[in-house]
Amino acid sequence: MADYGVVRIVDLRHEDPPYDPPVELVRLPLFDAGSIVEVDALLADVDEPVTWRRRNYLFLLDRFKANFGRAAAQVASAPEGTVVIHCAGGIDRTGLVAALLLRVAGVDVETIADDYAESATGWAPVMGAWIAEAPDATERRKRKLLSVISEQTMHGVIVDLEREHGSAAEFLQAGGATERDLDSIRARLRG
Repeated sequence: MADYGVVRIVDLRHEDPPYDPPVELVRLPLFDAGSIVEVDALLADVDEPVTWRRRNYLFLLDRFKANFGRAAAQVASAPEGTVVIHCAGGIDRTGLVAALLLRVAGVDVETIADDYAESATGWAPVMGAWIAEAPDATERRKRKLLSVISEQTMHGVIVDLEREHGSAAEFLQAGGATERDLDSIRARLRG
């Protein structure tokens, strides 16, 4: 990783075992298992995948605003070089943080939503087996809902978030990111 210029890794997971990379590692669980159970219960009667995932994301953004602010600050405060953010699958936690950072940098909603939907291509070859391996009907239903990775989801999330908070930058500031953090993010991503 150091050969590629990576200076910091921001690990957004809460469930995976620690590892020891050859560059700086910041462990920043974005949310916890209890909240996942809570949002699953709140969405138990939602069967439309785009609506299910959009509501899921908006719940997590609202509940863990400070963690999203901290994630932005960790990207902003890294030494000069590349920062890697990741979670377990690269869609939900990483997708939300990446979308917020891109909005701060001035990327339009449609481009971010299209980029998010590209994850479907990478996951397509394994999605069927992943669903089939679910331990029960409840988990199988959830995996089917998660298997739909649509630009409409991220587009709706950003529009709803900005309607409520004014902008992604204002949302991150409400979560504790500073104006200096936001300026650093803009400089990094516009580089």
